[in-house]
Amino acid sequence: MKITWLGHASFRLEIEDAVILLDPWLEGNPMLPPEHHEAAIAGATHVLVTHGHSDHAKDAPAICEGLGIPAVGIYDLTNGGPRATTSRQSASTRAAPSCSAMSR
Repeated sequence: MKITWLGHASFRLEIEDAVILLDPWLEGNPMLPPEHHEAAIAGATHVLVTHGHSDHAKDAPAICEGLGIPAVGIYDLTNGGPRATTSRQSASTRAAPSCSAMSR
């Protein structure tokens, strides 16, 4: 197993053939310059999002769509929970394709 800290609460976990991005925050992450974004997500097989704050979930849909990989997260972010855009949640935290809820 290899664990790479990507800044804040973002991690890259490499476990056998799986590469899991945990709360992948790329854009605006002061600890992960833009020139390192591609390497941070290279080979990712799954995305895990713990909650809907932008510094945890904002980049997940684009990563999943770009790499064609599934995301797992809380019900409200994945399988039909409320997705209303508020001042604290941007439209970019919409559910990614192939999402699975952690609980119901």
